[in-house]
Amino acid sequence: VFVDILEQKEKYLPNHSYNVANWCREIGMILGYDQKELARLTYAGLLHDIGKCLIDTDVLNKSQPLTEKEKDLVKEHSVISHRISDSILYDIPLLKDIPKIIKHHHERYDGKGYPDGLKEDEVPFDSYIIGIADAVDAMLSERPYKKAMTLTDVIQELYRGKGKQFHPALVDIRVERLTKAQNQLEVNLI
Repeated sequence: VFVDILEQKEKYLPNHSYNVANWCREIGMILGYDQKELARLTYAGLLHDIGKCLIDTDVLNKSQPLTEKEKDLVKEHSVISHRISDSILYDIPLLKDIPKIIKHHHERYDGKGYPDGLKEDEVPFDSYIIGIADAVDAMLSERPYKKAMTLTDVIQELYRGKGKQFHPALVDIRVERLTKAQNQLEVNLI
C-alpha cells in the first residue's frame, strides 16, 4: 500500500524501493542471513522511504538544487518512515526491528549522517546495508535533478566513501557484485 502511495508522489520511488529491497536481500544472502533475517531485511529495504509519502511532491520532484529548508524537510523522511512503520509493525515479532533499521539508513560510518549522527557500531548493521543499496540505486538512476552514473563511476564513488559514508565490508561486497554485473554485461555485448 505504501509503495503504491509513493508511486503517486513520484514514479521512480516504487522501482527504487523494490531495487533497494532486492539488493538488501542479495547482500544478506552473501552474509549468510537465515530466511527470517532475509525477510526482515527485504521488508526494511522495501519500506525504507515510506516517510516520503508525507513530503511535498514539489520538493521531491524539484529539478533545481534544494534550499537548506527543503533539504532539512527531505531528511525528515527517515524519522517519518520510522514513525509510520513503528505504528504498523510494532506487534509483529519478525518485523518489530524494521522501524529502527529504516530510521538510521542515512547514518554514515563516519558519523556525519542523519538523523542522529551515529557512527560505526552505533548504527544497526542492517541500516548500513539499506544505506549502501539505497545509494547505489540512486547513483544508477536518472532523477529529475541528476543523470544516472555509469557502473565504473558508481564503483569509484563507493571506494571514495569506504569507511566514510559506507561500512567498509559492505563496499567490498557491493563492488564485487557490481563488477560481476559489469563483466557479464560486457560479455553479453560481445
